[in-house]
Amino acid sequence: MLLHIGWLTTLLLGALGLVMGGAHLLELPVRMQYDPHLYVQVTSTLYRFFGLVGGPIQVLALLLSIGLVWRIRGRAAFASTLVGTLGFALSLLLWFLLVQPVNAAWADALRAGPDAAVQAYAQLRTRWELGHVAAFTAWLLGFIMLLHGVAGSPRIAPPCVWKPLPSAGRGCTRPGIGRACDAPRVSSRSSTGRMAGRTPWPTRGGRCETDGHEPGPGRILRCRGRTPAG
Repeated sequence: MLLHIGWLTTLLLGALGLVMGGAHLLELPVRMQYDPHLYVQVTSTLYRFFGLVGGPIQVLALLLSIGLVWRIRGRAAFASTLVGTLGFALSLLLWFLLVQPVNAAWADALRAGPDAAVQAYAQLRTRWELGHVAAFTAWLLGFIMLLHGVAGSPRIAPPCVWKPLPSAGRGCTRPGIGRACDAPRVSSRSSTGRMAGRTPWPTRGGRCETDGHEPGPGRILRCRGRTPAG
């Protein structure tokens, strides 16, 4: 349950993190047509709360994504989640490298006077605009990879592992929980001690399958349908 909450919170914050960059991107074509004086008036006042609100949202999304990478290591969604986290980190890095220096230079120019501000904004506006585009692109790609991790791993619970059980010989369990599937074994061994083909093992709402061999303790199996009982 905590893992599902972590996924939901990370995706929600990741989606909110797209808002600021998306707004910059949509405003870009019109904003670049402004004359220098109007450009100074707009950009020096309109985005005051973008950093105050959007910055903490994106940092928190990155931290939660890092936590997800640690929690799901070794599972199907690990690679996509790792790439998505790197996308979030790259986005923030691009913002600090490309955008923040411009913000600092513009703040100094505004304190120096209107003429200095107009000149500074005209000189650095292209870097500021393209920096936002680059940061937004990296964040968008990271968010897409997180979605891919969720879509490619609909069952976030750990994979089934065969292990000896006191009552049924062997059963399908979830690592770290140790609760077995409730159904007994349904197939028989061949004369060589191996099972022919893929042998289903019923669970509640789904089934586990062997890889064609007699399962032994610790063998990872594929589960279909719902998660094993427990």
